[in-house]
Amino acid sequence: MKNEISYSDARKIIERLPETKNIPLGEIEDVIYTQRIRNEVESFTKTEELLDYIKRHIAQFGYNNASGSVRIQELWKELAEENGLCEKERRILYGIDQYLTEEEKIEAERRVGDGKKERRADASSTFGILLQILGLSDTYTSRWGKDRSLKPFLAGNEGIHPIAESVFPDRDGIEKVPNGKKVSFERVRKILIPLLFYRFWIEIALENAENGEKFPYEDIGDNKERFLCYMNDELSDVGLPILYEGNPYDWIFLFAASARTEDDVQSPLDNLRGYMKQLISLKQL
Repeated sequence: MKNEISYSDARKIIERLPETKNIPLGEIEDVIYTQRIRNEVESFTKTEELLDYIKRHIAQFGYNNASGSVRIQELWKELAEENGLCEKERRILYGIDQYLTEEEKIEAERRVGDGKKERRADASSTFGILLQILGLSDTYTSRWGKDRSLKPFLAGNEGIHPIAESVFPDRDGIEKVPNGKKVSFERVRKILIPLLFYRFWIEIALENAENGEKFPYEDIGDNKERFLCYMNDELSDVGLPILYEGNPYDWIFLFAASARTEDDVQSPLDNLRGYMKQLISLKQL
């Protein structure tokens, strides 16, 4: 389009390209990321320049979503590593039983039907980190079943749109991306969004706590506009669509970032986590 090439001409160009082979991201020595490809391709003025570029880097195009996948790997390390953001939240912002009622604490010590004690998911595991991000780390393993999945609670849940439910991140997807396994374009985007959301707001909460704020999860600085710029810049940089209110999945995070209480308090992480707890409660009714 930039060079005013018609669709029929574009098809002819595509036919001249060599075939690509699907290979794991981990086997690519020098990944060419979306922004770099964009910058280089925009400088081309002739078809032959584009063809030559693709032929020289054909191995690089055997993996989709390289930029997004690598960004997820970077974020996951930042969140889940020792002394990462998740561990800092657990250590600084709340005790492990902060959100449990006394009845739940007592129940945790009781024997259940199979003779085993109820346990929480390992806080440092992939599933444990996902639960923490979503505010569900105070729940117990029997709720999730052997596959450690949110799907049984989201499927057919009247509190979430079917489109959002069908693409909601799960342990399987998050484990595949850091290991360089291929996942769909949509799956990469859906995993990336909550990780970016958590990173942005937890850094603010930790800063608030350091400054002695009584309620560190509250957005006392009114960072909504900065959050939107951050999210859209991050998504655009890896070649993914920016947040869109008409997308039922995106709407969850946009709403969480903007909803205020009757006291005009905005607390994005609490908003998201309250919504997730509500989803679990609806399915257990």
